[in-house]
Amino acid sequence: MPIFGAPLSLDTAIPIPSGTGVFRAEHAAFNGGTLEFHLIPIA
Repeated sequence: MPIFGAPLSLDTAIPIPSGTGVFRAEHAAFNGGTLEFHLIPIA
């Protein structure tokens, strides 16, 4: 069994994994005061 350690709190920032890429604003749509990127899920 792998040992993963204690879970992080919900307030802890998690670094973006390498190779994730850069999302440029020129590929986004401005909608209601926010930028929306196609195919990127948001919460």
